[in-house]
Amino acid sequence: MQTFLRGRRVGFWLSEKKMKKLNFLAFADMCRRKGIELIQLDLCQPLETQGPLDVIIHKLTDLILEAEQNQGQALLLLQRVQDYIDAHPETIVLDPLPAIRTLLDRCKSYQLVHHIEEHMKGRHTHTH
Repeated sequence: MQTFLRGRRVGFWLSEKKMKKLNFLAFADMCRRKGIELIQLDLCQPLETQGPLDVIIHKLTDLILEAEQNQGQALLLLQRVQDYIDAHPETIVLDPLPAIRTLLDRCKSYQLVHHIEEHMKGRHTHTH
């Protein structure tokens, strides 16, 4: 089993806007100082040729929404990511695609919150 960052290769896909908002350049500098190689993923190419990857960092929310509306290019790009993840279960994915899909689905999100609330009932103790 692969250990975390054994190869120290992190693939990422973020929009330019998201990279600026997250101050990704500072993160990239820190990674370089720590010996972590960052690879900006090109979703138009198979990820196999860009790997191996120990971790994938992404913000694919817009792409997932487009794919759910059956937009062909978005479906293809998202499938490339999923194919890599399926072929490399040892790769850590921040955030897992199924979790994003759940959060994007308001009904599922409501059910998840409701389930958590039900689970937490009775666990709170009030101390004065």
